[in-house]
Amino acid sequence: MIGLWDTSFETDEGSYVLRMDMFDAAGAPLGTIQYPDHGGNGSGIDPVVPPIVVGHLDTRVHVDNKPVEFWLGVPAANACGIIPWTPTLPATLQFDVHATQENGRVHEWTLDYAKGTSGGTPTTLGDVAYSAGLSPVNATVMGGVMLVDPSTPSGYLESSCAFALRLRTWAHIRGNWGFIWYGEKLYAIAVERCVCPPIVA
Repeated sequence: MIGLWDTSFETDEGSYVLRMDMFDAAGAPLGTIQYPDHGGNGSGIDPVVPPIVVGHLDTRVHVDNKPVEFWLGVPAANACGIIPWTPTLPATLQFDVHATQENGRVHEWTLDYAKGTSGGTPTTLGDVAYSAGLSPVNATVMGGVMLVDPSTPSGYLESSCAFALRLRTWAHIRGNWGFIWYGEKLYAIAVERCVCPPIVA
């Protein structure tokens, strides 16, 4: 490794040319050095026979710091995140994942959940990666597995329960050796399953 280039200075996007020169111990340029040029045409495929350039090697780099915008559609009945129980809810509960990036560079999203105060490792509901980047992303994730409870006669929740949902996204942009994790958003919901007695004044 020759060095690291911090591209966070670019708040939008832009193309840059990086030039590599060689110098001897006295600081004099070595203008006859031959460089195999593996830059190619931008497809990511190395030229079968890399061309040779003399004197210096130029590499064009495009920096894209456009943000990934993302959000989760939740079928809650109100802003408090309440989802009323129905007999069909295990088969119909779904969440809508949305993500956009101005230049079509959404690389991956994951959606997971944690139940109540159980803690531990969150359970994945959905995880999709796009090998060439994509935008916009509109995906439906079924959530019926969240309602399963093998300890009950019905096999599903028989009382109200709260859940935390976490949506994470990555941009289809390299940061050193991996795609850039862009952020996460948390959503709180509660499946309301109770028969409440009337309030007696």
